[in-house]
Formats: sequence, C-alpha cells, structure tokens
Amino acid sequence: MYDCNKICFIYCSNNEQLVLESLQTVSSLITPPGFTWEYRIMKNASCITQAYNDAINSTNAKYKVYLHQDIMILNKNFIRDMLSLFNKYPSLALMGVVGAKVLPPNGIWVESNSGYGKFYWGNQNAMELYAWNEVLNELEPVQVVDGIIMMTQYDLPWRADLFRNWHFYDISQCLEFGKLGWLIGIPRQREPWCLHKLHIMSNIGYEAERQLFLREYGHLIT
Repeated sequence: MYDCNKICFIYCSNNEQLVLESLQTVSSLITPPGFTWEYRIMKNASCITQAYNDAINSTNAKYKVYLHQDIMILNKNFIRDMLSLFNKYPSLALMGVVGAKVLPPNGIWVESNSGYGKFYWGNQNAMELYAWNEVLNELEPVQVVDGIIMMTQYDLPWRADLFRNWHFYDISQCLEFGKLGWLIGIPRQREPWCLHKLHIMSNIGYEAERQLFLREYGHLIT
C-alpha cells in the first residue's frame, strides 16, 4: 500500500562523498506539512535499472525522485513544486529538468531541435548554465527527460531485462510511460532547480546500449 504523503529519494551510488553532499541539499529542502521523505542508496550495483527496481520494492512512498549522486538540488521548494504539478495533472507520471519534445532518430536527446529545460554544471563556486528552450508555461509536455533527475508519481519496472549498463535507462523508461499514454513533462524553472556537479563520467558501453535502444524503440522515434 502506497503512502501518498511520502517521497523517496533514490540514488545508485559508487561514491559516498558525492551522495552525502547531494543528501545535504535534500535535507535542506522545505517539506510541506503532513509529508515525510526518506532515501535509498543502492551501492555498487551491477546496473542502474536493477538498482532502481530494487529501490521501488524497498519503499512504500508514492512519489520517487531518482537522481544521480552528483546532483545538488538548489530549489528549496523542490518538493512543494513537484507535488503541486503532480496533484494538478493526474496523468503526469514523470518529470525531469531537461529533455526533448521529440527524440531524434539517433536516440540522442541532446541533439534534438526541441530540447527544453536547464541545469547548472560545475560546482557551487563556478556554475555554468546549460540551457535549452525555455519552458514558458508551468509545464512543457515532452517525449523524454534526462536521467540526472527523474520524478515520478507512478511506478513502472525499469527495463533491467534490456539495459545492463548505465545508459539509455532513462530514455527507455520515458518511452515505456509514453506507450501507456502517460504524460511526461519539464516544469518551468525560474532558476535551475539542480546543479550537476563536475566530475569524470564514463561512456563505457554507451554505443552498444544506444544500438540496443534503437532496436527496441526505433519504431517510436522515426
């Protein structure tokens, strides 16, 4: 049974220092009256899809926030703003801070001509703005959002049967929600809600998983 007044923040982590820094920003968020939050840190997982599925099974929170260990939440009203949109739009299953209205045929959303949203990149002392089209209304419907942070009010299994590495788990999840007719969106951010902290990221397995993604979902994006 879901607890409709609980939010779970979910990490797949291999860097304790980064995730603790991120959790400090979560701890500083304003929690609306009557709500509680918790977190799950899935450590040293073999793949992110399985880690996220395990996290779903470990919490009864209705609302889940899947975020990279290097994401710092800057918007102190993040929880309130998220809940407000989920409550206003019951068909809204998933939100992110950046993504694309139309995924290009190569499956790489950042190469889309219809990117939306923004975030900061770097660190608290030197933040660089990464921005696409501005969200003018309170919510911009999109086809996909990036996995740096993904907010849900409904659950679907992550495709651990397909994606066993660290790429395209996010885009595939968006398309799975889309196939069921659920709405995916990017909220209006007067200032970026998140800082993506600068650190070295691995692209191991990226191309193999992109080809896997295109074989499974190519008919939905061409």
